[in-house]
Amino acid sequence: MILTNYDEESLLIAFSKNFNINNIDSKQNLWRLYAKSVISSAQFLNTFNSAEEFDTFVNKYNDNKLELITLLQSKIYGLGFALACNFLKDLGYKDYSKPDVHIKDIFLAFDLCSNDEYSVFNSVAEMSAIVNDSAFNIDRLFWLICSGKLYLDDVNIGRHKEEFIERVMDKLDSNNMEMEQVQPTININDINSDNDNNIIMLGTTKCSKFKNNYKYDYARITLNDKITETFFGSDGKDKKVIDVIIKYDKTKDALIIEKIV
Repeated sequence: MILTNYDEESLLIAFSKNFNINNIDSKQNLWRLYAKSVISSAQFLNTFNSAEEFDTFVNKYNDNKLELITLLQSKIYGLGFALACNFLKDLGYKDYSKPDVHIKDIFLAFDLCSNDEYSVFNSVAEMSAIVNDSAFNIDRLFWLICSGKLYLDDVNIGRHKEEFIERVMDKLDSNNMEMEQVQPTININDINSDNDNNIIMLGTTKCSKFKNNYKYDYARITLNDKITETFFGSDGKDKKVIDVIIKYDKTKDALIIEKIV
């Protein structure tokens, strides 16, 4: 066992017998820091009597994974957030992904996270729940796209991160897909129309935007002498209905009638 035969200093000496180590006496020597990390890792794992006990320990944090990651960082020297995630992922815990630079670049490009590892980790977990697949598989998928290296195989297909981002952006833009939801309340005072009818609109609707390009939504508006409901995508029973095109006005944060069809 490592702890039986080595401490930080003796492990460093063992390294020096097999590798050419410069400035070995420096406290910032990378081999010294590595030896310190190895010893602290062994000390932490030695607190568990079996793999089953370690598994039980990890599973206690299924509802608070960030707490487990923080705990590992405090127990193992030099283990940052991303490496702590990677440690668990590579041990077979599929609910963990490594928020490395590749995944961060992709998720930032699509505004799925902020520029920090915690946000990236949570965003992968959210995607995992949406697509009903493991965070591990999502991690491997994006790693393949970005690194070009097939997992566990000596095959390289080339890096395609920038191409992937560009192609998805083009697809989203062409389809005008919803990247951010805005749901302003329709206010009669904010409606601008040349129509002389008494149009009363109640409730809310959704308007979508991708970056700064707002899309047009279609609505079905009821006309009546009284305040009535507004139907979207429904003619409604016993009510006169017209088609209008509505547009989101950023200055008013409201929907306006652009044209009566």
